[in-house]
Formats: sequence, C-alpha cells, structure tokens
Amino acid sequence: MTDSTEPKIICRELSIDAARVAEMRRIVALIEADPTADQDAARRLREMIAGWEFLFARAKTTNAPGGRA
Repeated sequence: MTDSTEPKIICRELSIDAARVAEMRRIVALIEADPTADQDAARRLREMIAGWEFLFARAKTTNAPGGRA
C-alpha cells in the first residue's frame, strides 16, 4: 500500500503512483531482455515513465511546504 502523502497522477480513471511506476520499470526490463519482443514498446513505456516521474517531481515541489503555488 502506498503512503497517502505520496503524489498520484489521476488521468481518465487511471491512478498512477510510485508502485505502479516501479512495476512498469520491471515490465520494461522484461521486454528489453527478450530479443523477440517489441523494443519500440519498451521505448514508449520508458518515455511514459519519464513523464510520470517528471510530474511526480513537480507535484512534490509544488505541494511541499514553501513550494510553488
């Protein structure tokens, strides 16, 4: 279970938190390890993960005490 203070991104009924991002990283690793797998899918997942991590970092600085409004 995730900490309630942990940032979440909610988009069209899809809640993304750090635990889900970690799971996506594991999936990317499995795709990359399989030479017959769609490596373009792994690249797209990495890009999505980078976007989520950017939004998490922004949420932490924005929601932190003394952070931007």
